[in-house]
Amino acid sequence: MWRIESWQRADPLWQNARGTGAGGAAVDQARLREVVEADDYIDEDGVDAYLSGVREALREVERLIRAGSPNEAIALTEYAITALERVEIDDVDGALVDVLDRAQEIHLDACAAGTPDPAALAESLVTLALDSENGVFVEALPEYGQILGQDGLRRYRELLDREDAVTTSRQRRYVLDVLAERLVGASAY
Repeated sequence: MWRIESWQRADPLWQNARGTGAGGAAVDQARLREVVEADDYIDEDGVDAYLSGVREALREVERLIRAGSPNEAIALTEYAITALERVEIDDVDGALVDVLDRAQEIHLDACAAGTPDPAALAESLVTLALDSENGVFVEALPEYGQILGQDGLRRYRELLDREDAVTTSRQRRYVLDVLAERLVGASAY
């Protein structure tokens, strides 16, 4: 069985964050790290427990938006997505992709409610999309267009052009092409 399940039962801060203890502690990167990062391969017996913990942590991140901390939620979702991309998991049912999709939705909501730096947001979206094996943020545009604004879209284009000049990988080239096509549709902002 995977280690987080026992940690969740024993950690009073996690119990607080879930509303099962006193105080209602908010999620932070340290707690999120404990839930999302895995030291070992997660086999089919541990997938449900692992993803259940991740879903709960993402709900806590989502609560940060409603509590007036959307910029913190942006950073935490980006961290969670990066960590989830590295997890070695027996995901025959595609449940990890569903969790990544939910994390992207939370990220979009946090960006809409917060004040992300447009250039930094563009860098995050492009980097995460290019490094993803699960299609993360490949379809971010045009939804992020208004949030990025002209400055962010310009930075997005610069990053694509720079990567286009050095990319030799077929997979990366395909992702670059998709990102560029979607950028054209978002340029109206």
